[in-house]
Amino acid sequence: MSQTLTPTKMPLQWFEAEGPLSSDRVGNPLFSQYNRAFIKYCDGNSFTGQREEPLQVDGQQLYFRGRYNLEVRLGNALPSGF
Repeated sequence: MSQTLTPTKMPLQWFEAEGPLSSDRVGNPLFSQYNRAFIKYCDGNSFTGQREEPLQVDGQQLYFRGRYNLEVRLGNALPSGF
């Protein structure tokens, strides 16, 4: 079973990974012994947003900073950064 680490204000969540994220040696012989990271995102932008200033849409400010979030997460996961 894989563990998802979340910010301290959010509950710890567990999920059973499938396919290339599965740790099952029979079902995933090529990648089952590799380290994996599951990083949740909520806007469907795939961590590609990189605007420094918010975008004004219908009187609301939209922030596209997914790329920065991904860099921080990967920087924390990889000892040498990326």
